[in-house]
Amino acid sequence: MKTTKRSAASNTKKQRAALRPSPTPPGTIPNVPPPVPERVEDARPCTEFQYAVKVVQGSPPSLTPQSFIAPGRYFTAINAHNPSTCKTVKFRWKVALTDAGGRHDSRISAFQQISLRPDEAVEIDAPDIAKVIQIPLPDFVKGFVVIESPCELDVVAVYTVLPAQGPTQQSGVVAFHTERVPARTIEACLDLKLDISTGVVPWTITSLPSAAVNFPNVPYQATVLQNADRLSLAGVTWATQPGALWLSARALVNSPPAFVAGFYVFQYCFTLCSGFTNPALNMKIMVDDKAWIRLNGVMTPPYSLTPHVPWSLAGPPISRALTSGFLPGRNCLELLVYNDPNAHPTNPVGLNLNGELTAERGACREGCGCCS
Repeated sequence: MKTTKRSAASNTKKQRAALRPSPTPPGTIPNVPPPVPERVEDARPCTEFQYAVKVVQGSPPSLTPQSFIAPGRYFTAINAHNPSTCKTVKFRWKVALTDAGGRHDSRISAFQQISLRPDEAVEIDAPDIAKVIQIPLPDFVKGFVVIESPCELDVVAVYTVLPAQGPTQQSGVVAFHTERVPARTIEACLDLKLDISTGVVPWTITSLPSAAVNFPNVPYQATVLQNADRLSLAGVTWATQPGALWLSARALVNSPPAFVAGFYVFQYCFTLCSGFTNPALNMKIMVDDKAWIRLNGVMTPPYSLTPHVPWSLAGPPISRALTSGFLPGRNCLELLVYNDPNAHPTNPVGLNLNGELTAERGACREGCGCCS
């Protein structure tokens, strides 16, 4: 029994020794506990706080009978304060431009991110605004700085004016004004993931060659061809790809009337929430005979899909990706499909597109309801 007790005591000492931290070798930094993560209020609630701050800055053009602003040098500074006692708030801001140098220039910048610790404040001033809209100082601009935050902030605008003098002349301020900007609540945008594949969402025919006959009046919905109804053209089975069906400018039969040469425009329109960021449209396209891609009326490079015969098994889909050219609100994607009358004996026109559109904060809410 004595041996057993001594052995048990020895084991207990070994266990305690194993639990003791080992001595830190000279010249090394001992392990420290990880920092406690601070609470950051950047979740996506049903509603957010938005502040629209008027901006007038720079030197306006020379005075004319058509001028609507007095000569001088205008400055705008926007101060934001986090009134929370414990929360770090992550908010974002952008510039919605209305005028630049006396020209009506409607432009919206990308969002900029700012984090404020409790009771911390920040200023957005003329150099920050000029950098975001890429217009050098002291060029004259008017518009809004739009702030969106998950928590309420204190937002105050400061406006000052100097008299119209040379750039190196010093003079006193002739006008000074501060204004507290009230908050409004807006519906927060959701992340967007949209399948735009042919056969999944409705595509529209918006334009036909002038010589085309026996077609409905544009615009009209493109015809979806079920895979089971795919026919044989010149003895070759039509190719297909998972997740998409072929569209035609009209229903195809065994001996369709000839499709005249020219462009057949297939269009799909979608809406992006005004707060969207990082849009990406990835597509895999098969087309007869070739096509150009146009987004919101602007041709996108490379300007033409490589001509091939995608209706056959030898024609793999062509991949294309778009990450720019998107607008807040309504957007329209178009495939300008060109028909070559010498490409096929029966001369069909068709489009098969597998595509997905994603955008952070890009989806508009349809009735908020309860947030999870």
